[in-house]
Amino acid sequence: MSPKQHLNLLVQSLVAWAGFFALGWPDYFQQYSTIAMACASVLLQAVLGVWGTWVLSRVAPAQRMKTALWYSVYFTVPLALCDALYCGVYLGLGNGYFVRYWYLTVFYASIWVALVPTALVMRANLTRS
Repeated sequence: MSPKQHLNLLVQSLVAWAGFFALGWPDYFQQYSTIAMACASVLLQAVLGVWGTWVLSRVAPAQRMKTALWYSVYFTVPLALCDALYCGVYLGLGNGYFVRYWYLTVFYASIWVALVPTALVMRANLTRS
């Protein structure tokens, strides 16, 4: 990936974090029940699966795993850093925010679950053809 593509992914991830932050206002999703957040997490996983398939279908087959890994990194690390700064530092929760805001932790894993296995399945289907 070019430096411009890396910067583009970083900007996209920060915009995504800002969007999640705005959606979670005023209590960063704490105003919703555990059941509602669990359902939202499952729905988000389905959306990520469709999105991941779309993203990976747009790149050359030889680049799919690399793309899946880069997207996973960029949509995990910057978001986790933003969450750590907001929840851990600004709200003063330290590492305890991982438990209180468990759905953030679920999201960090979700992107990897959506993209990497999709790239593997796409590669397996390509080799069968």
